[in-house]
Amino acid sequence: MGVLDGGLQSVFGVAFGSFYLDGVLQEVTNVPVGGGSTEEVTTDHAIKVQKDRATQRMREAEGYSSTDVAFYILQAGLSVDPNPDHRVIFQGQIWAIANIEADPASTYWEARGSFEGEVQET
Repeated sequence: MGVLDGGLQSVFGVAFGSFYLDGVLQEVTNVPVGGGSTEEVTTDHAIKVQKDRATQRMREAEGYSSTDVAFYILQAGLSVDPNPDHRVIFQGQIWAIANIEADPASTYWEARGSFEGEVQET
């Protein structure tokens, strides 16, 4: 396995995992429940993540809002690839994600986050 085909993923995960913070990548699926209705079913995946200001590329993308942020999600140990059907839950807040890209060494994903709301305690 070479450097640019995922060889650095585990090394990067070990080296930076302690600096990145805990979060959740929440997979959202709408399941039919009859009568034309659907029910939202979620699956949570633990992640290591950092939040930062939106990049210039994110600010130039369609749908950008001035409250959008950048998320950097470590790939090491994560069994799913983030997509726009996922949400990031980080520090008590829920964020929709878009414009998801992997870095060339496959060590992290960069995603634009749009605020959806606060986590409601149940």
